Amino acid sequence: MRGGSGVEEDDLRITFSCGGGSGPGAYAVGIDILFQSLDAQSHVAITVYQGSSSIVLYSNTFIPSGIPSGGCPSAPFPGVTDSDCGGAANGHVFFGICSTTPNIGRIVIDDFDADSLFPDANIGYDTIYVRGPGGPGPSC
Repeated sequence: MRGGSGVEEDDLRITFSCGGGSGPGAYAVGIDILFQSLDAQSHVAITVYQGSSSIVLYSNTFIPSGIPSGGCPSAPFPGVTDSDCGGAANGHVFFGICSTTPNIGRIVIDDFDADSLFPDANIGYDTIYVRGPGGPGPSC
């Protein structure tokens, strides 16, 4: 979450805790992340925190795009075309996390591609699914 003059940022921070971060969070969260162009390097990281604390429940460097790096293999992946391996127009990745207790307090999505040099620099967000703290927890 860098920001600054001339920096193209598509970061997102969502807080699920009630009462300024002191109450329970969510049981489950799912987010559709949209890419202007999808290739082997998403340049998007996700970190999930417990409640309002700094305890990390999930963290990665880049979310996997599902597209192989180094070009298409000789035997194509199911549903992946040659143009996908070079950054085909549009694409999406679904991210989801589930807990048996309502302790998902905050999700931070960090777009590391901070310029507009490559088409995958632009990301967006579609439907965000949330299972709140009311009622029994899901069976994950």
